Amino acid sequence: MKHLISIVGSQILPIYYPIKEYTPEYIHLICSKETIFVAERIRNLCQNISQCVIYDPIQPYKIKDIYSICETLHNSYPGDEFIYNLTGGTKPMAFAAHTIAIQKQANIIYTTQENEILDMKTFETHPMQCILQLDEMIQLAGQKTHSYDLLEQINPQDIACAQSIVQFRETNTNYFTRYSKYVRERYKESNMIPLKDNFPHNTLFEQYESGGFKLTRNDAVILDLPYPDALMQFFEGRWWETLVTNAIYEWNCNSVYSNEIWTNVKFSTQETSSPQYQDKNEIDILVNLGTRMLFIECKSGNVKQSDVYKIAQVRNTYGGDISKSVLVSYYPLNPDILEKCRDSHIYVFAPSRRYNTLSNHLKGLGKFLSQVITKLNV
Repeated sequence: MKHLISIVGSQILPIYYPIKEYTPEYIHLICSKETIFVAERIRNLCQNISQCVIYDPIQPYKIKDIYSICETLHNSYPGDEFIYNLTGGTKPMAFAAHTIAIQKQANIIYTTQENEILDMKTFETHPMQCILQLDEMIQLAGQKTHSYDLLEQINPQDIACAQSIVQFRETNTNYFTRYSKYVRERYKESNMIPLKDNFPHNTLFEQYESGGFKLTRNDAVILDLPYPDALMQFFEGRWWETLVTNAIYEWNCNSVYSNEIWTNVKFSTQETSSPQYQDKNEIDILVNLGTRMLFIECKSGNVKQSDVYKIAQVRNTYGGDISKSVLVSYYPLNPDILEKCRDSHIYVFAPSRRYNTLSNHLKGLGKFLSQVITKLNV
């Protein structure tokens, strides 16, 4: 039988990773009063993996108590394999566990921020082989999802709609800008637009009963979008998110490893949360990198400092420091915003020129993401 003894600190991931890596039959969690909540969260997640035991909280500096617990375990299971995870807890706690582990000739490990496991007897490291699911990682952060879509559920009609919108935007930039500004100032939200309306530039706006709309100017149809989500895509910037999602779908299909990817992710928030916080519980695209998450945010307009703050806040809240963020922007970013992104550890994918053609711009997204993941794995 295999036993994993973990000294529990305030960080949950260094304790959970070895559980997935070694799949022990027994998990023994030694914690203090300050870290028992971490131990309980781990036990809840391990109910279908192993038998998990949480010992009565001890004083962090009472070395004899830790030594006694570990010695009792070895005496109770003679001949079994023991692994000590010393990543968490205080230094005296780790010292006590290390001392008896050496006496009993047990394995001793430490998990690094680079997703490696350090063998503290041979001083050699090796990459973790375990793979966590997105649901697991979100639960480990103490969070829950409200809703999400799977990447493979992307709708071909949405892609066709987005492609028509970007073609119109790049050939009729002034019209697109005026129409968007008109709806934003007059109706606030796209679902408030009437079935028929007179838009700027002598343009007639007409909605279809089955969804979608068309724009007519001087008796000529300049844009026809007979798609159910056309209003949302055109006036709320979802067209860019759709095109980015499609580019990531193609990249994932051609990748050596197929990643678990969610789109339109909404996290659960407390009912008492303020509207400002409610705005920070969404992410456009979420990529599973095995033991960490990649948060991808799509911006079709000019990026502001508040956008950078929101991206960093979502990543820190739902993924922690180990996860990373990518901003995929339709427009180039000004130097101040680029600096803010660097300070916030946000990778940026954006064109170098304002009117760089979209097709050329998005073709490089897959290569860019592969480079980001390679950097994280080095």
